[in-house]
Amino acid sequence: MPDNATKDGFDVQMQTNHLSHFLLLKELFSLVEKAGEIKGESRVCFHSSIVRVTPPFNLDLQFFQKNGGNLGGDGTWQRYERYHQTKLANASCCYALADKLAAKRDSKVKSLLAHPGYAATKLQASAATNGDLMSYMSSVYNVAQSPEDGALGILKCAVEPTATNGTFYGPYAYFLGMATYGDAVELSRDHELLADSALNKDLVWSASEK
Repeated sequence: MPDNATKDGFDVQMQTNHLSHFLLLKELFSLVEKAGEIKGESRVCFHSSIVRVTPPFNLDLQFFQKNGGNLGGDGTWQRYERYHQTKLANASCCYALADKLAAKRDSKVKSLLAHPGYAATKLQASAATNGDLMSYMSSVYNVAQSPEDGALGILKCAVEPTATNGTFYGPYAYFLGMATYGDAVELSRDHELLADSALNKDLVWSASEK
């Protein structure tokens, strides 16, 4: 997405992919907890991306502040970095919430994470028309998994009976293949050193609350 500000002054990509979700969760969380008490459990599902683990790695406070339109311009790598910040924010926010829920001990709410891998949606095709970060992937579009397979991770977050707080679902080998239970492959939380770092969890939570 271009380096534009929302009417609130935030980066349009960050507000679309993370800040608006955080606000919605904050406003509705008492109802999410009530649903858990009534139904035995409730779930908050976050959707990240393989881009969460790419350089320059850690979250940067400037992307969460009212700096929209002043975050590097519209070059390919500048767009890429803004997208990376949002997708790492999704993952770190999931783990931050999972930790808070675990600390409550009796919470019926589960915080769950997914990523789709490389799926044959229109994302790469539309990105290629405006020089966005994923335009280079359009050349290997024919090896992508189907949109249905790409959706398996988030579907498992929503309905998998054995899902536990903090579980991460996604495709085998990150990019391709049907979604597999995270702890069985490299999607284990133990491997999510960036998303699960205290630095990134503290930053995403404190910056988003402001």
